[in-house]
Amino acid sequence: MGLDQRQQLFLQALTQRKVMTEDEAGKVIDEIATDVLPGRGQSLRMALADINKELKKMDLEVRGYYTGKKVKDDQGDAHDEKVLALINLVSDDVAKVEGGRLTPDEVKLFTKMLARIAAGEDHEVPIDVLRDDKGKLTNPQFAEFAKSLVDARWLAKAPDDDVVSYGPRSYLELADIIREHGVEVPQMITY
Repeated sequence: MGLDQRQQLFLQALTQRKVMTEDEAGKVIDEIATDVLPGRGQSLRMALADINKELKKMDLEVRGYYTGKKVKDDQGDAHDEKVLALINLVSDDVAKVEGGRLTPDEVKLFTKMLARIAAGEDHEVPIDVLRDDKGKLTNPQFAEFAKSLVDARWLAKAPDDDVVSYGPRSYLELADIIREHGVEVPQMITY
């Protein structure tokens, strides 16, 4: 069967952004059907169902979770926020994060960071607490590494805050590891 052009464009947008809320994803799919490739488009749920059929052949899947936050849609109605991302179904080990891009020292550090966040109040810790485990990394190297994890959405950090928590990709791809630390993982959504 394969993916049609609209589905391919949506998947490309999701891959580029790494994580999208379901509302953002719906707007992207609508924009593709109206502005990029005009014509009759699919609903987000139908598109994701078709995309996942093809992705599963490659051990990939678009999956989401409920963040626990309420958000308002364009009509002002409140609903539960959902976040989705493309995940690798066979990479459930921190060592495989980012396709093996991390060095062994970075894998150890990231593993320690996940444990520290689990032990933090409300599963949040100041970045300086994480810096204590930096090992051989210099402070600038640690700052760049932490920034790369935030940019890739493995960790979450508000721009004007020094507190770090689990990011959406950690919940989606590293749920088993997070559970091992005694943290409750949000309800997952499969499409």
